[in-house]
Amino acid sequence: AQFRQGPVALVSDGPRTGASALVAAAIETEAIRYLDRKGAMASLKPLIEKNTTVDANPELFCFGLLKHFDFSQIEQLISPRPVGSR
Repeated sequence: AQFRQGPVALVSDGPRTGASALVAAAIETEAIRYLDRKGAMASLKPLIEKNTTVDANPELFCFGLLKHFDFSQIEQLISPRPVGSR
């Protein structure tokens, strides 16, 4: 098998992997050159507005995160690398 070297494009599909991919791209500034978040949530606010339980989407809950950050602020950490549409 051949392996490519250098940064990769990361593609997620859905709200769960979209959140994880967003955080990964913010952290891995050298490893991820592009992020495409297909079907991802634009904000964490609907979780609260719809009274979603932790049991339904545990990976989307981080106590106190929304008080300080939402996905738009985390996405700014990825700049100037491009982020694809939701």
